[in-house]
Amino acid sequence: MKPFFASSILIALALLVSAPHTTAQTAYPVTVKHDAGETTLTKRPQRVIAIGDIHFEELLALGIQPVGYAHRFAQPPALGATFTSLGELNRYASKPPVYVGDLFTPSLEVMLSLKPDLIVSSQPELHAALSKIAPTLTLQSRDADSWRMTLPVLGTVFGQQRRAAQVVANLEASFKLTREALRRVTKSKPRLTLILGTGQSAFFASSNYLIGKIFTDLGFTLANPSGAKYGPTGLAPISLETIPTLETDTVWVLTNAEIPSDSALRQTLSASQRGKVVYYNNKLRPLLGPLSLPRFLGEIQRLLTAHNSRL
Repeated sequence: MKPFFASSILIALALLVSAPHTTAQTAYPVTVKHDAGETTLTKRPQRVIAIGDIHFEELLALGIQPVGYAHRFAQPPALGATFTSLGELNRYASKPPVYVGDLFTPSLEVMLSLKPDLIVSSQPELHAALSKIAPTLTLQSRDADSWRMTLPVLGTVFGQQRRAAQVVANLEASFKLTREALRRVTKSKPRLTLILGTGQSAFFASSNYLIGKIFTDLGFTLANPSGAKYGPTGLAPISLETIPTLETDTVWVLTNAEIPSDSALRQTLSASQRGKVVYYNNKLRPLLGPLSLPRFLGEIQRLLTAHNSRL
């Protein structure tokens, strides 16, 4: 990574998390429009549960410490226990939240025990049940840039409008820095294929998928087989037979575990896309929140710049 770019990303991240805690005047009661209707809050929430990884990061970025957290990924603590390790997010979570269950099936009992006065959720199908526990805002994370819409909403709810605006501005700056750093790569090798999975269940991602949109926002064109059948989330199951037909400049394989060298996916990629493949073992989950996104952008820039310099 070029020293200037590396320091710029770190400066942007530092500014993002150290934005002033200025509290603007929010007049309560306040009625907030969201993806499941409207919710009225009579006072500033103090005990908040985050249903979803991106919303957990958004709250932390605004200086809000959630008391509960529904986590999507593997190896959470026991239900009702606190998170002893949140990876890099530990530095922002001064009060470790309680694990309230899986993102799609959180425990209503555990949430009730936390006595929340607000739930921020990404799941519309849970809205009715969650609203019986506490006022609930349903803010779907449809795109990799959903923070542009949700952070201002949360800023209003907590009287942190200025801080929310600063977080958004710093994220925009991180994207701009990364686009500029990758301009030579996106101009000479604009076609990129994004594959998710470990080989047992691998998928092509389109620009409708959250991480796919990050790459297109950086200037790449996603190059996938024309016959790929995408689901509502923008993912299409991989057929190994289609990999040799890819007309692409770079294949980015995003995994959650090491792919064995003898796996069918790795062997097929090695045989047909030799010299084009970048493997990235995802340790920066969820990648899309305002605290981890700048570092993921830095990883994209570092790996693709190094990869193309060797070709």
